Amino acid sequence: VNAGVNSATNYAGYTVDFANNSSVAAVHTISGTVNGTYALSSQLDVLLKLNFSGNAAFNLLNNNWKVSIFSATSITLQSTTNAATTLVLKQI
Repeated sequence: VNAGVNSATNYAGYTVDFANNSSVAAVHTISGTVNGTYALSSQLDVLLKLNFSGNAAFNLLNNNWKVSIFSATSITLQSTTNAATTLVLKQI
């Protein structure tokens, strides 16, 4: 969600897999795979930095994200540069 605009349909059908080697892959059975990297850091907040390449929709996710809410089934991330932008990842 960016400034109240939900763009989830851009990512429908993708499964995002985070590997232990700091790589991340967004996999879609028809559209293929978008690869990237991630980094975690923690000072006062837990931060997640995403870096995808080769896909314009996923390039929009390239950001530093603060973990704002988490549960056993989902994580809500808030942009560190624009508080109106949030990203929700749900476990399937």
